[in-house]
Amino acid sequence: MAAGEQAGKGALDGIRVVDLTRYLSGPLCTQNLGDMGAEVIKVEPLTGDPARYNAPVVQDRSGYFPLLNRNKKSLALNMATQEGREVMRRLVLWGDVLVENFRPGVMARLGFDNEHIKSINPRMIVVAVSGFGQTGPYSQRAGFDFVVQAMVGGMSLTGDPDGPPVLAGGVLMDTIGGLYATIGALAALQGRQRTNEGQVVDASLYEGGLITVANSIATFARGMTPQRGVLTVAPAGTFRSSDGIYIFISAHDDGHFPLVASLVGRPEMANDPEYKTKAARGRHVEELNRLLGEWASAHTIGEIEATLNEGGVPFGRVQSIEDVVNCPHLEDRQSIVKVDHGAEKGLPMLAPHPRLSGTPSAIYSIAPHLGEHTDQVCHEILGFSKDEIAQMREIKVVK
Repeated sequence: MAAGEQAGKGALDGIRVVDLTRYLSGPLCTQNLGDMGAEVIKVEPLTGDPARYNAPVVQDRSGYFPLLNRNKKSLALNMATQEGREVMRRLVLWGDVLVENFRPGVMARLGFDNEHIKSINPRMIVVAVSGFGQTGPYSQRAGFDFVVQAMVGGMSLTGDPDGPPVLAGGVLMDTIGGLYATIGALAALQGRQRTNEGQVVDASLYEGGLITVANSIATFARGMTPQRGVLTVAPAGTFRSSDGIYIFISAHDDGHFPLVASLVGRPEMANDPEYKTKAARGRHVEELNRLLGEWASAHTIGEIEATLNEGGVPFGRVQSIEDVVNCPHLEDRQSIVKVDHGAEKGLPMLAPHPRLSGTPSAIYSIAPHLGEHTDQVCHEILGFSKDEIAQMREIKVVK
């Protein structure tokens, strides 16, 4: 697939985004906005977003960075200088949305606190993504994904009941934080349609991550202690087929249970008060999961999937990343596309999501080299002369 192939304009065509983010949560937010058609200028220090050097390194370039920084222009800028702050002032005047994921207080030290930004451009929306929010006793803590996984309660619920807490396999908190930041930016843009004023969106990884343990919070609020590795509905769990493939089966709804009861050779349970309702079955987790596990172990994965699919029971194989990349469903929907990224051909990249039928999102351009668009942004967008840009480059304001 070649970047730039797209029909029509995205939903955010005409929106301008100043991107001061790095690593994952902030770049995911700004990439989402860029996928939707916004013009995104990624402002990086002269050394670049640290994520440019994250593993895996492919042909001297990070294989990680391109997956979060497409559809952006790169401006390499030293904001600690007076000249750099003037470049930044013009960007604030130009933009509609500014996204940053520094620790609270950094923007003020750079000379661009929220009040100053508002004085330059009252319609500017500032999206501040942080580990723990802009206020509160933890606000000055550094907050990365795994730290927040520990604090949000998810680790306490993950792993063997007799073992230590376990991290999730994916990068959950940064991703959820980036998605909530995107939602906040879109909501603030809609709000500006009514008020004609910008506002500050305070998005934290910690608060965003709470959604992953909402059910456990509800359990606790009702006087029960959530337990690690124990499901409170049944039958539901991971089971092994006769040909050695693991599958997760979620057959705990009342409409699914009669089929399960029949499959495990106990059809009478479907009408037994001890098993008939979801609440009742929750008291028999070990027994029901044992019965379903015995049934699964006597059948191949193909037989299990065919039976459950016909009965409308939710299920899913436990897939490896290789399985996901080669998934026929994702291939049919073109959910993972191959993009040429410089000398690297066919780089797997997640297609924009969700899909909009009338104003589709698209991959317009690959992730930029550091400072690739410095001259274009400074001259064509911000109005600096070529001599002024050359002088700024000489004194290391831009790169």
